[in-house]
Amino acid sequence: SYGLGEIDANKAAVTRERNGNYSLYIEYPVGGSLTPLFKQDMRIKADAGVRTKNQTFYISRIVKDSSHVIKIYAKHISHLTEHMSINHGTNRSRATAMEALRVWSSNLVGGVRFDVWSDIDTIGSIDWKLDKIKTAREALGGVEGSILDIWGGEYEFDNMTIRLHKQLGRTAPTVLEYGRNILSAELDETIESAYTSVLPFATYTPEKPAGDTSDSQPDPVTVTIPENYVDSKYKSLYAHRRIKVVDFSSEFSTDSKKKSIPTADKLRKLATDYMVKNAIGKPKINIKIEYADLAKTLDYAD
Repeated sequence: SYGLGEIDANKAAVTRERNGNYSLYIEYPVGGSLTPLFKQDMRIKADAGVRTKNQTFYISRIVKDSSHVIKIYAKHISHLTEHMSINHGTNRSRATAMEALRVWSSNLVGGVRFDVWSDIDTIGSIDWKLDKIKTAREALGGVEGSILDIWGGEYEFDNMTIRLHKQLGRTAPTVLEYGRNILSAELDETIESAYTSVLPFATYTPEKPAGDTSDSQPDPVTVTIPENYVDSKYKSLYAHRRIKVVDFSSEFSTDSKKKSIPTADKLRKLATDYMVKNAIGKPKINIKIEYADLAKTLDYAD
């Protein structure tokens, strides 16, 4: 049939997380015509985005209190896999993601069938046992050895069809322009934690001289470089040097068989690499922009 009619809700919102929760929340007035009809496991159709229409949800929880509204919690039909299992010992070697999903679909225990699809063609293997994979949902993702764990990707749950994409959707940048959608802009430059130079050092304990049988240990030795510090390429941007002292002792092995003694040349190289990797001296700039989302305004509704 066409169902019981449209739900004239006070509030309705669908939450869809990447590879995770997919749920519907509804607030309905207590005096509404459908109030006595809502039941656990009842199906509800709802849109879940601009391109995802007419999705099926099932009621999992109904809350009635003194607030004069009924709170209805529903899950996407794909969450039925949380209450289904997989045949013990299901396995497949050298399979694509599409083949693994087909094996998953044909070994479902619970009486519900899903169509599957994937564009991921890398090769992997599955071996599912009940002590590791307890539900059909876990076989899809969330635990070690699942399809998502082995092949990666992003799931699209479309009613009774489950698709595993290499990448779901696309990156859509927001264009910010003065006079169009920028409300305010703030540029914050700081040198509070900036440095221009690195002073490297390393401490090690020398080995005992040959023939020394005493219990005393040689004193630790600290090695630096003759010029004390290495300047960053950004040094000229500052009025004075701002020196960061860095301990590179951990870069030298303490294993007696592989012992590496710190030298000025090694420390100088470590300091130079450290500056490049951590962008020492590069000014810290933060830009804060407040803008209007034009897609949510009436003028840009279409």
